Amino acid sequence: MADAGHKPVIYERFAEARPVGAGLMLQPAGLVALERINCRGCVEALGSRITRFRGWSAPDWRQLVEVDYSQLSGNLYGLGIHRASLFGALWQATTTRGIAIETATEIIGATPAAGGRVRPLCLDGRHLPCVDLIVDASGVNSQLRGIVGASPVPSPYRYGAIWASLPNTDFARDMLLQRYVAARHMVGILPVGQLPASDTPLVTLFWSLRPEDHAGVLAAGFETWRDKVAAIWPEAADLLDGTVDFSAFALARYAQFTLRVPFAEGVVFIGDAAHSTSPQLGAGVTMAMLDARP
Repeated sequence: MADAGHKPVIYERFAEARPVGAGLMLQPAGLVALERINCRGCVEALGSRITRFRGWSAPDWRQLVEVDYSQLSGNLYGLGIHRASLFGALWQATTTRGIAIETATEIIGATPAAGGRVRPLCLDGRHLPCVDLIVDASGVNSQLRGIVGASPVPSPYRYGAIWASLPNTDFARDMLLQRYVAARHMVGILPVGQLPASDTPLVTLFWSLRPEDHAGVLAAGFETWRDKVAAIWPEAADLLDGTVDFSAFALARYAQFTLRVPFAEGVVFIGDAAHSTSPQLGAGVTMAMLDARP
């Protein structure tokens, strides 16, 4: 919008804008969207090009999934990247353009104003200056969706995951790998490149579980859980050498819904505010990039 001559203002609900979450995978369409705002080169320099995706099931480790980007055109591939690296690239693009950013401001509503404009309403009761358009990119917990009427209630997925980004020891840097035990457990390893100002290659390790089981996993202790990982995938457990507790791990919960009409007078919804889905294979982040692209 700034490149098109508009004067956008970003309102960020956190006191300090910062990345949240684990590594992720951008599909080719997401990379094209980043290219249109001249961010693709910066992102690719920090990420890991993913050329293949493999998945095996227990107990015989039969291959269930095989995706090979090399069978496609040379510019079609995935990119594993840490959220901090993606955030850094977009943050640099924002500051380079001189886009205004106001932190500690959460928008929960909007009222019509003269001339077809709208006035954002903040959680603390403040009314912000009138604008031509509100683009709600506040995620699955958007407070603005009520504007479009009876919006769907997000439907939680039965399974979430715990994850951590760890130094890559012996895993290939161009493959997303997963192992499954029926539908009960999934261990995934995604190369995510490196963080800004670091040359240490990283992977994000995922372990699927029901969110209500998370407390039990913590109570049983880190070594008990690590033994379960080792029983499924010894090499994945080796990534945990030097890790002694769950402090590096975060719990991710997922939900799904789609707004039938993702806009209202003076407001448009994008990303998880408009359509939330499973994060498998970067579906969510790629769709968000498509929503935002010029």
